Amino acid sequence: MAREPGAFDLVILADVIHHVPLALRVGILGSARAALAPAGRMVFKDWARHATPIHLACALSDRYLTGDEVKALLAAPDPATRRGLRDTVLLSTLYDTAARVQEICDLNTADVRAARPMLVTLHGKGSKTRRVPLMDPTARLIEDYLDRRAPHRGVGTDADPLFNGPEQTRLTRWGVTKILARHVQSLRRRDPDYAPGLNITPHVIRRTRAMHLLQAKVNLIYIRDLLGHADISTTEIYARADAEAKRKAIESAYQSLTPEPLPNWTADQDLLEWLDHVCE
Repeated sequence: MAREPGAFDLVILADVIHHVPLALRVGILGSARAALAPAGRMVFKDWARHATPIHLACALSDRYLTGDEVKALLAAPDPATRRGLRDTVLLSTLYDTAARVQEICDLNTADVRAARPMLVTLHGKGSKTRRVPLMDPTARLIEDYLDRRAPHRGVGTDADPLFNGPEQTRLTRWGVTKILARHVQSLRRRDPDYAPGLNITPHVIRRTRAMHLLQAKVNLIYIRDLLGHADISTTEIYARADAEAKRKAIESAYQSLTPEPLPNWTADQDLLEWLDHVCE
């Protein structure tokens, strides 16, 4: 919110109001209204669905990649080249771990446990760490990458970035975002219908992994631990977002309790003849 009243022409409340107790909503709405300029507009996502660019942008913010779209993205770099191999491993690790982009940037070679099952130690928010297992295809890619990658001279493995940029410098958040964008653009040049309208960022990859695990019926507690959420209520946002999973869950538990419609008595010839006989 603005520090000074009337500073914004537009205030969007997205995924906020319905997550807080009713008693707190009045305060939030008051703060939002105070931030609006005299002719400003306030938009509530999930409260009203209108065909406006604002609501379209809000709707697209909840989207994620399909399995086929992820597969195409991970196959986009050329692993025969040094940079292509790095990009393949980077994107595969980003998806497999559902890590935040800064957690990927902060990975050192010492954070990889090569023994099976392969684990990576992610350094998350608040100096918290968590160990995340890697699936075998990603583990094999990392093994090949580490075998072919030149270690950073003069530093130990606990300070040697797993993913290097120019001159063996550590990749930044912007660097990871740029690598991802380059391969998305390459895909869209070949296939203009690839993930149409979706701005594919590292966070979208994280959200995509969470949604795929949810669709595979992985327990929310495990997904919470993978994502590094302190509170499972944060993870539950992904469960609310998956309309298809909701539909299937409802259908699988559906029992028809609605009464069957009454038969059309005018089509019952025996009943009509009996009524004629009674009325004679």
